[in-house]
Amino acid sequence: MSQYKDLFIEVEEHLGVCLTEQGMTNEQAINSAMNEVFEKRGIIFDKDTIREVAEQILEDWRMNDGY
Repeated sequence: MSQYKDLFIEVEEHLGVCLTEQGMTNEQAINSAMNEVFEKRGIIFDKDTIREVAEQILEDWRMNDGY
């Protein structure tokens, strides 16, 4: 479970940078996370898992912002 939590944190941080500092769209940020995080953790998590985590984070942010 700790590895999944670490992945969640890493993806969340990556999305934050992509969206706020680099001005990417949600889809661009997801694809970037899939490529960047996958290179670091390719053995443990596949790209589909990273995509699912990224989409869940974006949905959580959307719900928390009231959109």
